[in-house]
Amino acid sequence: MNIRAASLPEHSKLSAFRRKGDFLDCYLAPVASPSISASKAALIAFGNPPAWVTKLMVLRNKLVAPLGLKAGTGHSTALEAPKTLKAGSRLGPFRIYSIDDNEVIMGEDDRHLDFRISVGKGEDGYHIATWVLPHNLLGRSYLKLILPFHKVIVKTFAARLLAQSVPKR
Repeated sequence: MNIRAASLPEHSKLSAFRRKGDFLDCYLAPVASPSISASKAALIAFGNPPAWVTKLMVLRNKLVAPLGLKAGTGHSTALEAPKTLKAGSRLGPFRIYSIDDNEVIMGEDDRHLDFRISVGKGEDGYHIATWVLPHNLLGRSYLKLILPFHKVIVKTFAARLLAQSVPKR
């Protein structure tokens, strides 16, 4: 089974961020018996990405630095995987905000937008959802520009979870 767009699960902590007009998308990696924790799923999905994703992140950082946006300063620009995740630590450029067996919330805040990524474990598989709150015209423009890349990258990360699991039939 393939990765598909899905609704954000009701139990997701990402629901607390959502307001009318915010960007939110969610993709499902359908797995018959999700057995690994959300923390492990986040490490599988986002840790040690394909080289093309790392190259896109490096290019992104070079392009946004002159605009005064966060560009990897003080933390990794790649999605390098630590051995374990905990609140306050990082998975590559993403700060971990909360973590439990069923969901990891990570993201970043910047002057142009704030975003959170949820990696959640549910009865139907693993969900990867992204919430974005643009603060200004730069944030809205940036979001429109990166959306095609975002969708491909998130689906790639969700597919990594399928490769580690038995998909539903």
